[in-house]
Amino acid sequence: MKGYLLLMGFALAGCTATYPYLVANDKCDCLQYSTKDDSADVLYILSAEYSVDDGVTSRITVQLQNNTRDTLDMSQAYIKVTSRNIPYRYNDKFLPIHIPFVLPRDKETLVLVGESLLSDSYDPWLSIAGEELLVTLKGLKVGQKELRRLAVRLVPVNPRFVKEA
Repeated sequence: MKGYLLLMGFALAGCTATYPYLVANDKCDCLQYSTKDDSADVLYILSAEYSVDDGVTSRITVQLQNNTRDTLDMSQAYIKVTSRNIPYRYNDKFLPIHIPFVLPRDKETLVLVGESLLSDSYDPWLSIAGEELLVTLKGLKVGQKELRRLAVRLVPVNPRFVKEA
């Protein structure tokens, strides 16, 4: 298994605390979300985290597991991350996936890292309140069959928000 990194800004800082995103799809508020494409035996496993320092840095991990007998072709595949509140460099733009294929019965991992483009006087925690990310994958094929578009919604766990009992 190889891991590929698609930088959407700069990498996560080493000592900064990280907080998870919850995946809010299919009546699930999960730290890790997995779903299988209905038309093929391809499994997607998705998780994400963020850190807040001078700005917000998000890290999204997507594992693609090809359980078919055919190669999963990703030469024409694209991924897009859309943020509601945070102005990432590649916000709401489809970017090519730089993993050309996943062999039968194999898996690959895609890691996206994005850092906000905020001014120095801005409090980055204000962006976390009400934030939502939408991760969209499209253009994957098994054989001649194009897989369905995958859209996953992520909501950050905010440590500054305390629920009252």
